[in-house]
Amino acid sequence: MTETNPLGSQLAALEARFRQRLDEELVTLAQLSERLNDGPDTLRELRDRLHKLAGSAGTFGYAALGDRCRTLEEQAQAELDSGAAKPDVLASLASATGQLHTLLQRSDAESTSPQPLDALSNLDSENRHIGLLIADRALGSQMGQTLDSFGY
Repeated sequence: MTETNPLGSQLAALEARFRQRLDEELVTLAQLSERLNDGPDTLRELRDRLHKLAGSAGTFGYAALGDRCRTLEEQAQAELDSGAAKPDVLASLASATGQLHTLLQRSDAESTSPQPLDALSNLDSENRHIGLLIADRALGSQMGQTLDSFGY
């Protein structure tokens, strides 16, 4: 009987779902970027979606895509903070957002994928520990509670 790696299987399933949603999300981002002149609500939605994608892309091995989304998210936030978005900045943001799919293609071609966690897969949850080195007690307590809610 072959021993299975439940953690590896779960990560593979999550990555497959992420990849399916990623194609759809890139289309949605491109559509939003074409409507940036509609007003701040569209820019806010674009910023929020870029933020979400920036965090998840790196997790699943798309570091370049995640980095670019983070940069675009920051640009969108700067425009929102300015109170009056500049048409040339919106056009630049729209163009860059519409090109995100090229980073995905490069990641696929380079076979960038998350590294397996085989070293951790044999440990049961009682033997896993995470140490926090946070000087701010309130923040440390909040992080501890968050990790606790995920079973750590």
